[in-house]
Amino acid sequence: RNRRRGGVFSSGRCSGTVWGSMAPPKPKQVVPLQAYNRHIISEHLKDRHPYLEDIRGHLKVDEVSTAQGERLFPRLVELLSMPSIAAEKLVEALHTICDLCSHQESKTVAISSDVIAAATHLLMHDSVPVRRAAARVISSMALLIGGRSLLPIGSGPLGERLVEQSGPALPRLAKLLLSCDDELVKLHVAEAFQAITIFRDGCQQVVDQGSVLGITQYMCGTLPDLPSTRPLALCLLRLLQTMAAVTMYAKDGMRDIFSTGFGLIGKVVKFLGNVPIDKPMPGIDAELSTNIVRQALRLLWHCGNSAQGRVETLQAGGAKCITDFLSHDDAKVREAAVCALNVISLETQGKKDVLQHSLEAIARIIHSESETTYLHETCVQLCRCAAELPAFRFAFARHVLKSIWLLEKVFGTTSLAAISPLLSSKEAMETRIQAAVVAEHFLTSKEPLLGDDIRVPPVCPLINVELPPAFGFEECVDILQHLVELIEQTPSAQACLKALVRRERTRQELAKLLRSGLLVVPSNQRSFVESLAAEDQSQGKDFAREELIESFKLRQKSRYLVALQMAMDAELEQQEIPCVYSLHKMSDTFQVPRPPSGSRISCQLCFILDYTANMKTQISQTKESLNKLVDLVTNLRLRHAKDASIDLEMTAVAYTDWDADSAKLGRPVVAAFGGKEIKRSHDSSLTPADFDLGGKFTKDASALRSWIEQGFGHGGQIPEELTGAMLAASYLPWSAQEKLAVIITDAPCHGKDYSSVIHDPFCDPTTGLTCTGKPEVPLRRMMQKGVRVVVLHTGEAHAVSMCSRLQETDPRLLHEKVSPLETCQKLVSVVEAKLQVQPLHYLLKPYQLNPSGDSLPLALNHDVEINEAGVKEKQNTGGDGLIFVGHRVTPTVTVGRPAESELDAWFERKSDQVELPPDFDGKKTYLFKMPTKT
Repeated sequence: RNRRRGGVFSSGRCSGTVWGSMAPPKPKQVVPLQAYNRHIISEHLKDRHPYLEDIRGHLKVDEVSTAQGERLFPRLVELLSMPSIAAEKLVEALHTICDLCSHQESKTVAISSDVIAAATHLLMHDSVPVRRAAARVISSMALLIGGRSLLPIGSGPLGERLVEQSGPALPRLAKLLLSCDDELVKLHVAEAFQAITIFRDGCQQVVDQGSVLGITQYMCGTLPDLPSTRPLALCLLRLLQTMAAVTMYAKDGMRDIFSTGFGLIGKVVKFLGNVPIDKPMPGIDAELSTNIVRQALRLLWHCGNSAQGRVETLQAGGAKCITDFLSHDDAKVREAAVCALNVISLETQGKKDVLQHSLEAIARIIHSESETTYLHETCVQLCRCAAELPAFRFAFARHVLKSIWLLEKVFGTTSLAAISPLLSSKEAMETRIQAAVVAEHFLTSKEPLLGDDIRVPPVCPLINVELPPAFGFEECVDILQHLVELIEQTPSAQACLKALVRRERTRQELAKLLRSGLLVVPSNQRSFVESLAAEDQSQGKDFAREELIESFKLRQKSRYLVALQMAMDAELEQQEIPCVYSLHKMSDTFQVPRPPSGSRISCQLCFILDYTANMKTQISQTKESLNKLVDLVTNLRLRHAKDASIDLEMTAVAYTDWDADSAKLGRPVVAAFGGKEIKRSHDSSLTPADFDLGGKFTKDASALRSWIEQGFGHGGQIPEELTGAMLAASYLPWSAQEKLAVIITDAPCHGKDYSSVIHDPFCDPTTGLTCTGKPEVPLRRMMQKGVRVVVLHTGEAHAVSMCSRLQETDPRLLHEKVSPLETCQKLVSVVEAKLQVQPLHYLLKPYQLNPSGDSLPLALNHDVEINEAGVKEKQNTGGDGLIFVGHRVTPTVTVGRPAESELDAWFERKSDQVELPPDFDGKKTYLFKMPTKT
């Protein structure tokens, strides 16, 4: 009977052992068994088998064996680096390595044991099977970053043991791809390249090691012919995946493709032209054939991001070839084809080719309900790009004339310019009538359209995109003549003319055409057209004014809205519009105060500090306030939780501006306590996410004080980079029950909408913004996290203007003029007010036809008192939440809420007084506070 110990079989009998009355057995010679294909790995095993001098003694020099633990792969590497080992044994050892590396842990051990060096050395072996197996090993190891990091070293670690010169792995793979005729070797090499380029660092290695040149040379030698066998097809697929990844993710990834002059792009286009659209390649299964086509299209797409790539694609007839695949059965292939067309349409010739070959296929895809959202949106983008060519714009509009929703999405208001030629008498009557229907839709549209954000063709002046009648008159040639000709054929022509003549300039042009006899008007419609031309603008104003007054007196809200729109169209002066407001509850404040579930209340406070030179006093006051805030929360007793204590965490975000000194002297533009800093010149490539600086809150007031004392500040001109600081604050780990952000500044943020500063060198001339964008974005983010924002400023006009603009987004944002020496005292009072029960908040907004779309509920059945110079009038908001104020000289308004037992225990039933302006202002809102009971 045998027993297995330590992986070695040995006899179960020992000399000197007595078994009952039996004589001791004679010693027998140990016979090596198959299990001896192991070797000693520790002294421990030697002690257990003292009768064996060497457990490896039975092994041959070239026998493939495995060991345990850390000696597993070194034993195999030792075997692979022996110069006289037979090819069969090398293949067996390489296959053993591949079989053992089934998971990342084993691969990590193999990489540290110089497996990559041994495999790189064997890539140039005389035996084809050895080359196959070596390429497989590199493919497996390259999936880990540790393996990819050793590829540039290649066989270097084994240099002393090798006869041949050592070198990196990637050039050897490229050489093997070009020099070896074995199909499986090519396949395994291609798989190795594909595994390397799954990750960006691998893509860059392939470029830096010059392997793109070898792959390009190989593909140019095999394309445009279709692969004849499955291994060659798989090889082509892996190489296409490699090149697609390299051209997308690596720096200079396209350099070697174009510099060689081999014409790879043209070869790929011709290859796609040889591929059958409705069936697989000969001898290749459908799935593999589809994947090859998709990767070839991806390569054209990525190379199309270079001007040279686009030119080569167009010269090879790429637009027509790619268009053929828009009808392919696979959605991924269609997506890649649209993306490839998208990039070549950046060229003028590309637009022309898309118009010639792709228009119908694109329209078919956009109208299909079975396509993916991504494919739809990419097609829309393609249409917008190609529509920079007027011929495409007109042809596309003709093709989708009945799909008004599509014209809205692609062009928006500028669809008028695209469809206006279809109103001409040269077109069929059916087409002209449909074009008039489309024109009516856009001319009478009151809301911004989806395509208006794109503006293809460009709109000048920009305001015209918001005024369709003005755009139609300025951009649509002979639109008045065409509509007059159609006036008997469709009522849409009359509606279009009515919309157009709202503009005085259009009315004057119509009258001029009538007087000159250049306008042919049907006899039975002449009086109608003349009435449009003769109508004086003052008549429109008078009518709108009368309607406003009448609807205001009768309290008819629907009629008032229509009259208000008419007044806007007639450009009625604001002081002539009677004011009507809607009253809203700010829901988050209408909560009955309840004691917290625990004995402690958490509070987080962030200081957003302007560190420019003029703010030294405020910075000093902020530092002084830290200890006072700690004392405050230690001794403060809350009305709604008298026994609760307060846990205060604080942090700070400092900011300056993008001036030359910031980059030159290494001063931070934005810095966060406990996090990173941004020290660089202004760069449009920066995104809001780059301002996630990883700031932290702390309970250590002294640590925060030391951080604030740093010399961040320096001089500068307004505006300043407040938006970047707000972004950094919005990314803080806000988690407390009470959250407060206090901005301390004397200047506005960047942006033409937030101050009247004329020259702002860091703003984009089109958007008027810096790379940080609009401050409303971080403000909304903090609102969503429940952070209350307070701005303490010095009363500078630009800062006040900015705060008023921000209040349109967050009506609860408070801003107050504070003397620099009073900053500390004000900070303490702001924090104390935040911790106590907050007042109820109401928002008063101008009543308009198209409100900005917030979800604040209306305050129904509230009593309102309007006081004008001592004369009081009482109203009730009733069931629609409206207050009819009208024309008054600086009236003051007070809101009274209905009785509600739970709220009555904590809050007064009457708000503070708010003064309203005498004239209508459609953008201004007003905040009412209903205080807590004392």
